[in-house]
Amino acid sequence: PRGCTPLRRGTGSIRPIEVRSSRLADPLTEEAITASRLRVRPGEAFPPLALRSVEGQPRPLGEFLEPGRHLFVNVWATWCAPCAKEMPELERLKAPLAAHGIDLLGLNVDTEEDADVRAYLQRLGVSYDVALGGSSAAERIYSGDEVVVPISFVIDEMGTLREVLPGWSAKTQRRLAELAT
Repeated sequence: PRGCTPLRRGTGSIRPIEVRSSRLADPLTEEAITASRLRVRPGEAFPPLALRSVEGQPRPLGEFLEPGRHLFVNVWATWCAPCAKEMPELERLKAPLAAHGIDLLGLNVDTEEDADVRAYLQRLGVSYDVALGGSSAAERIYSGDEVVVPISFVIDEMGTLREVLPGWSAKTQRRLAELAT
């Protein structure tokens, strides 16, 4: 290119460059990573979802909202190993959560027509309400093609998202215990 001096061995010089300070950007927090994957944000209305019962009956998300109560929505899929660990724990916490004004809803986002959700729930001993959302629910909740489960949402009686609990971790377990006591 024009104005450039070609490099020739033995003709250059090395000189130190003083760098006063530099700083790498802080890594994203778990909350920021989770938020970047979602269309929903705390403080905003949770999207209305057209859900179905396990038996195939229409059950819009709004039907699960009750005056004076919160709704804990746990998003899961049959192919998710952490979900299989989390769901029996949620079953155990169903009564304590209800006693503290929090209803529990499992939201399945399997997209495969042959996913045997009913057998999966029986195997895990889940008796709390479960709704099927499939890809339409995933598209309303997630901002991209990547569906990360489990993830849970606390929604107030007006349908406003109050809290996001990503994954199944010691932190999530502690928060669930706080909600149940």
